[in-house]
Amino acid sequence: MEDMNINCANDALFNQQWHLNNTGQAGGTVGNDIRICQAWDITTGCANVTVAVLDNGLEFNHPDFNNISPISFDTETGTVPSVVRGDHGVPVAGVIGATVNNNLGVAGVAPNVQLMSISNSLVAMPASRQNRAAGINFAWQNGADIINNSWSSSVSYQIIDDAIINATNFGRNGRGTLVIFASGNENTGLSYPSNLPQVIAVGAVNRNASRANFSNYGFGLDVVAPGVSISTTDRQGAMGYNQSAGAAGDYTTVDGTSFAAPQVAGIAALLLSVNPGLTVQQVRNIIESTTDKVGGYGYVLGQGEQPTLTWNNQMGYGRVNAFNALQAIVTGPEVICGSGTFSIQNPLPGTTVSWTSSNPGGLTINQSTGLAVRQNNFSGAVTVSATINSGCGNSVISRTVWVGTPQITNMRVNNMSYFTGMNVQLCPGNHWLNVTPVGGNPGNATWTVPSGIPHFVGTNTLDFTYPQNFSNSLTISVRASNACGQGPNANFFLSRRTFGCTSSFSMVIYPNPAKDQFSIEMMAIDKNAMTEEVPVIESAVLLDKEGREIALGTRVAGKMAFEVSNLRKGIYFIHVVVDGELTREQIIIE
Repeated sequence: MEDMNINCANDALFNQQWHLNNTGQAGGTVGNDIRICQAWDITTGCANVTVAVLDNGLEFNHPDFNNISPISFDTETGTVPSVVRGDHGVPVAGVIGATVNNNLGVAGVAPNVQLMSISNSLVAMPASRQNRAAGINFAWQNGADIINNSWSSSVSYQIIDDAIINATNFGRNGRGTLVIFASGNENTGLSYPSNLPQVIAVGAVNRNASRANFSNYGFGLDVVAPGVSISTTDRQGAMGYNQSAGAAGDYTTVDGTSFAAPQVAGIAALLLSVNPGLTVQQVRNIIESTTDKVGGYGYVLGQGEQPTLTWNNQMGYGRVNAFNALQAIVTGPEVICGSGTFSIQNPLPGTTVSWTSSNPGGLTINQSTGLAVRQNNFSGAVTVSATINSGCGNSVISRTVWVGTPQITNMRVNNMSYFTGMNVQLCPGNHWLNVTPVGGNPGNATWTVPSGIPHFVGTNTLDFTYPQNFSNSLTISVRASNACGQGPNANFFLSRRTFGCTSSFSMVIYPNPAKDQFSIEMMAIDKNAMTEEVPVIESAVLLDKEGREIALGTRVAGKMAFEVSNLRKGIYFIHVVVDGELTREQIIIE
């Protein structure tokens, strides 16, 4: 489901933050965002979670931050507090945790978590790598749950490797501190340290879900997030990127994987706000397994570091999705045939979870244990909800599951909607039935056709011939199966039409073969009246060789037109309905 609510935050510049809610701003693709509005219905973060920002340092007095931790560190001097050593850190931190719903500026991904400022010059100097390693060590040793690193090094250093390994192994009382790195902006292979297996490497996509042309890619890339024209906080005054006078200069718009990585840090912070007991690997698994496979790229199983996930060289496991990630905190079956148990992973002592079912008559669930049991032979969708309190208020996560056997929906005769129990009169000749099975990953529909009726079974379709001399009523049944078994029959009740049936058709498709588009015209001769008539085309559908519906025709001046420039080359079939009769023809797309 797309979240199109542009008003899910009242911050003055929120409608510019396409990465949070893309409504098509500046020609972007609607929905190409990280689904934050839906995620905020679950949580906006918890002050018990701390994200360290190892960067140029944060401005403690910036008007759009109310959540900077009193714990900070300056790596260059090895002392506290941190200082501002450049203009990069404030925009990075704003992406993570700028205040939401204060009628001011922008919103961060996790606005209610704590931000720990770890300042560094980000300039290559003899001690710079040692200093950055010291910053990583300070962060995890002083309570950081997540460390965001929007920087890279031209040379690998063992001291940085060791700091990252120690953070991920020993941080958070052994559950591990999550270390996130930007992949780099050189349009080449991953920069160091983003190429280390212990970190989450984040690349950037543009407004239309394609890899940003600067974003580094290749093996080791884990996920991508928006990284072009990101509206965020800026260092105040003339020292920032935006040197406008007054409050306008407190905000800027920036490009780079530097601003994609903190979105992932924010999502990780939301996850730990709901369930702080998650380990580093569990957080990684959730973020990487709940991505959107966007951009039209091919994602291949086992090509990345996670053998059970599909991965792409340009996009990693895909674009992060905050809402999907939060929903994945609740684990349990997708289909319940008899019973199943829902839970959350590694809840900390004191965490409470209360379970409810949207339909207790169809699926009961034990409030405390999460054991769900099917009732009354029910089949259908049920929403299971978990109310989780881990010390920072209630967060409600809901998941829709399927209970029992599948159902048949969207029944159509010659592409016209069919309502249960109705009788459809058909002329002798060819006809087409189409259905959609739903519920619990159902297989293709199974059809039952009376003997003597010529027919062909496609993917959830049935082509059949109503014989010229067949006068009886006809019932064709269809059902689907899932892991729970076969669902009930859905029936088409059909009978012969005794008037108004055209005796012959002539269908013209041009051009055929087609490349970008083609049109259909029909001619028919009523032999009884001995006059030539042009019948009305009721519907026209393009199907692939498996019988799957690909496109519907558009009526243009009595013809049916199809746009096919986006289809693969190959053989397709046209189903045209005229006077209740189906005519089929083949077309080649080249």
